[in-house]
Amino acid sequence: MDNIDVESVLNVARYLNFAFAAEDMSFSASAISKRIMSVEKELGVMLFERNGRQKVALTQVGEEILPFFKRIKLEHDHIINYISSDKKRLTLNTACSYFIGAVGVEKAFMNYILDHPNIEAKIGIVDDAEIIRRMISGNIDLGITLVMGNIDKKKIFIDYPNDNFEVIEIQKKIPLIALSTKDSLAYAKEITYESLNDRKFVFMKHEYCGIDTERRIAVENACLKSGFKCNAIYVEDPTGKLALDMVENNKAVALLVAHPDYQSTKIKIRKISNCPYEITLVAYYLKERVSSELAEFIKYLCSVFRDNN
Repeated sequence: MDNIDVESVLNVARYLNFAFAAEDMSFSASAISKRIMSVEKELGVMLFERNGRQKVALTQVGEEILPFFKRIKLEHDHIINYISSDKKRLTLNTACSYFIGAVGVEKAFMNYILDHPNIEAKIGIVDDAEIIRRMISGNIDLGITLVMGNIDKKKIFIDYPNDNFEVIEIQKKIPLIALSTKDSLAYAKEITYESLNDRKFVFMKHEYCGIDTERRIAVENACLKSGFKCNAIYVEDPTGKLALDMVENNKAVALLVAHPDYQSTKIKIRKISNCPYEITLVAYYLKERVSSELAEFIKYLCSVFRDNN
């Protein structure tokens, strides 16, 4: 499959007509038809239903994988644009807290790279203390983490002069909870901490970063304020998949900061009403090393996540 094959698929999907697609690409209709059949043979699926000599319709599979063809075309265009540009390729080195994947930061990074072919954004997943160390040593430009409660520089930069750092609030996160569809509470009109009594809470334990202590303490305090003791389970689970498997099997509930990529018909994600704590997504950097590229990147992150509130 080559780039002309990809463009052929996209054009036929656009016009739903071989003749019109062929005219747009300056090919014959038979040449386009042969390319489509070649792609379908290579993939082992039918992308289009032939409704006549020239008219076609996307199959269900065709509709499902069409976004991948669009992405291939976009990537190809970015490569061409980058090669033909005179811009110097710049690198933004970033480190995120190990549990940050759940809030969609990595996806935002990938989209930014696609839109800015002259910039490469590298991401490291480490604990908060390591982010600070790497920033001080000059190995990264930006740190991203989640903060419980108010943004307190003294709490974030415990062992370092916090006046040297700039902290940007990217997004306030609404606390969510994952429950099994077997749990009657999943269908309640409102979920509060009071209603979570007798549930087991699963927390991720990371080999290098330890337990997500700050969030665990906030949850424990919320439970105590609601009149019961938090029944916690800890699992070695940096991806969150094991925790959600436990939820799916109705063995525990899981506190989340975003809807997970892992989808299951056996799990319901609900907001927690009147939650006694806040979670904030923040970015921070050393004031002395801020660049125009870094400032633009932070502005982009803020716009993406605030639009998703």
